[in-house]
Amino acid sequence: NNWGTATEKNLVLAGIVDAFKGQAKLSTDVLRDTLLEVSNREKNDQEKLVTHLDETTKKYLNNFTKMKKTKKSPSGFWYNISYAGDAPIPKNATLDVVVKESLTNGVVVTDMDSSNTMLTQPIADFPPIFREALQKLKNHGSITIVVPPELAYKDKGYPPKIPPNATIIYDLRIADMYP
Repeated sequence: NNWGTATEKNLVLAGIVDAFKGQAKLSTDVLRDTLLEVSNREKNDQEKLVTHLDETTKKYLNNFTKMKKTKKSPSGFWYNISYAGDAPIPKNATLDVVVKESLTNGVVVTDMDSSNTMLTQPIADFPPIFREALQKLKNHGSITIVVPPELAYKDKGYPPKIPPNATIIYDLRIADMYP
């Protein structure tokens, strides 16, 4: 379903039950042809989704890179600081960071704000891209980073929510720091 292929859960479950009972209701030839057709349909739906994401990503990046204060980091992601923050962060500080992860088509993968959660760890323990972005901020600062596939989930994606070669948008906010 996450790739855009509709499934009929009751039929799938009935087929699984029949298989366990050893009472297949379809011949081997019909079953093989049906599985091949479903596999091809899923592959086509996945390709359509990825193609749509590519178009959406181009539009999103075009708009994002034109925004005032948007810059490209040395490691290759784009960023825009919406609020720099209020107090410098010591080098070995522990941070409470709220993360929102989404795709360029607007699909939200993770939203810690809505679940009232955050990551709490020393700045050195964050993934390199997050660490680089967070070091651009002061306490309570917030930044949006747009990470290309080669720096994120690459060509594998992270099924079911993140397709292969997806550009990821992270909104990072430092809720607090502990020197």
